[in-house]
Amino acid sequence: MRRGLKIAHRWVGLTLGLWAAATAATGSLLVFSDAIDAGLNPQLFQATPAAYQPADLDAIAAELRERFAPAPLTALRLPPAPGAPLVARVDAPPRDVYVDPVTQAILGVRPEHGGAMGWLWDFHVHLLAGEIGETVAGVLALVFLGLLLTGVVLWWPRPRQWRKALSIHWRTSRLRLWFDLHRVAGILTLPLLGCAVITGLMLVFHAPTTAALTGAFGGQS
Repeated sequence: MRRGLKIAHRWVGLTLGLWAAATAATGSLLVFSDAIDAGLNPQLFQATPAAYQPADLDAIAAELRERFAPAPLTALRLPPAPGAPLVARVDAPPRDVYVDPVTQAILGVRPEHGGAMGWLWDFHVHLLAGEIGETVAGVLALVFLGLLLTGVVLWWPRPRQWRKALSIHWRTSRLRLWFDLHRVAGILTLPLLGCAVITGLMLVFHAPTTAALTGAFGGQS
């Protein structure tokens, strides 16, 4: 059984490696998406640098509804700091409208997933294939979770060998060194990797996740 797990772990890891690396890289960039997007598209993010105060949301919403009618206004994202724009989502087709919250001037309009960061977000979440791509990414994440679990089983040490299981042989062959680094780094980062994969799965399969959570803790779905 252990030999079969080793073979499965190795080949599944090699198969999913490219996707996992791409997902990790795009996710890391998306953490800083606002700053990167502002650097790439300064015309959309340079609002009036006034002391922050709540914008007249009713007036902005009324103006946007009138300008983009009959397309519905579906969301407003408030500016996170002074000098940042308010971002409105207008559907049919989906577009993001960047508004100066002080002057209420429209700074620009671009389609959903527009720009470099929008493309990265679409790749990270949908694999550039819409809802089907999101489901595929969810299935890959589920397989990756199995990869993590098999890694724990293969790593789990025998009694009184925990110190050896967490040690790295630095003065050894290159192959053994890479193996030790993979083994120790994998088990040490397991909580972070597991949290990322599980929460990603919950976001992809949000309907059954919501049903399960409301069933367990109560509330409305």
